Amino acid sequence: MYGTIVGRPYNARDARSGLPPDLRKTPRRTADWYRAYLIDPGAVLPQSSMQSFDNLSGPEIEELIAFLRRLNQESVTPAPQPVSASSIPETGNGLIEYDAGRILFANNCRGCHGEWGNGAGPVGSLLSPEPRDFTDTLWMSKQSEVYLFSVVSNGKPKTAMPAFRDLLSDRERALVLRYVEYFADPVGKERMELAVTTPIR
Repeated sequence: MYGTIVGRPYNARDARSGLPPDLRKTPRRTADWYRAYLIDPGAVLPQSSMQSFDNLSGPEIEELIAFLRRLNQESVTPAPQPVSASSIPETGNGLIEYDAGRILFANNCRGCHGEWGNGAGPVGSLLSPEPRDFTDTLWMSKQSEVYLFSVVSNGKPKTAMPAFRDLLSDRERALVLRYVEYFADPVGKERMELAVTTPIR
């Protein structure tokens, strides 16, 4: 998210320290993204310190969403940056890289895509379209790494999928990409999981 904190630019990494954004300048999100975030902030943005508003009624949530979308209606969403195969960092395919990708996915993607990558995260049912099911081997087999890395980096227009370019480094996004690819390879994923020892909170 972007805004202004004491006269300086606000970016997504500031969320980790709990600094509040200027809501007039944060990128506009879809209504369902706001709904999911208001109901379960930690599932959408794990580093967020915002409290849940799930005690509000349905109409109250919708009024709050409408207010937030009016508040930043003039905000300009950064244009997607092009991605090429050469811009995707090389990563190994060993246990260390798998474990790093697994933790990054759990901390940034699990709330929507679910622990098993099937789109059944805690807030997945609140989103339309629903989060991508990475266990769909036919769909995954048709996607290029450039396309997948681009979506992780730039988000996907007209969906709740946000851009992670300002939150995760190039290497971190590449590690997430490598981990996501394992959802369509259950045998390979099971082999890696049997060797993993790092607990995920």
